[in-house]
Amino acid sequence: MKNQPIDADKTGLGQHYCVPCARYFPNDDTLQKHEKSKLHKRRVKKTQEEPYTQKEADAAAGVSAADNGKRGGLGRSNVNSDEVQMQ
Repeated sequence: MKNQPIDADKTGLGQHYCVPCARYFPNDDTLQKHEKSKLHKRRVKKTQEEPYTQKEADAAAGVSAADNGKRGGLGRSNVNSDEVQMQ
């Protein structure tokens, strides 16, 4: 993010910002050094990964799609009451 408006409240007047790490730096040299660090490289790699889908999140939480049974009926078998014996 180059050519940002000058902001006296931010470090480096808001001119040297690392987007993946969400940090301001006092000068360009410090920003360049930061971009070579392991922390920055890890965060860049993490931002390039595909985010989880809602389906994957539900599966991980043990939530599955609703099972409402078969459509068009109550799910009862065709058994006559005469054939059922009560004990």
